[in-house]
Amino acid sequence: SEPGSEPRVGERPFARLDAAPSGAVVARGPAGFTSPAAVENEGAAFRAVADAPAMAAGFYTFEAGGKALATVAVNPDPVESDLAAVPADSLKADAQGPNGAPVLSIDNRSALATRLGDTRRGRELWLPLLVLAGVFLIGEILLGSSRVLDR
Repeated sequence: SEPGSEPRVGERPFARLDAAPSGAVVARGPAGFTSPAAVENEGAAFRAVADAPAMAAGFYTFEAGGKALATVAVNPDPVESDLAAVPADSLKADAQGPNGAPVLSIDNRSALATRLGDTRRGRELWLPLLVLAGVFLIGEILLGSSRVLDR
């Protein structure tokens, strides 16, 4: 990371310290993250840098001798929250999504709405069931009227 920037997931967390810590510095974070940290002299201040990269976003605390020295936020890469549309031609025909799922190209908003509805709630069955009930009702009427006519 550049000086003055904030730590990101996949990078080593770092924190600025006003004074040199006494003892070994340890970085602790979410999901049981624990890593030794090196302390670097930056002239008037110090910088603690964890030896291992942060694998999850969250708050990371740098401690020395059981005392918290600094807490920093590690954020996800801003690209992960970019809502801009990806051009369809940039996707490979055989691209793989998470867990090997195929990547689908959806051409218009109505197809997207249908796809999202189908994957979130499943297909709606009310229309086929309504048609089926109508067919049974017509069959019942025809069957009932034919018996009346035979008497």
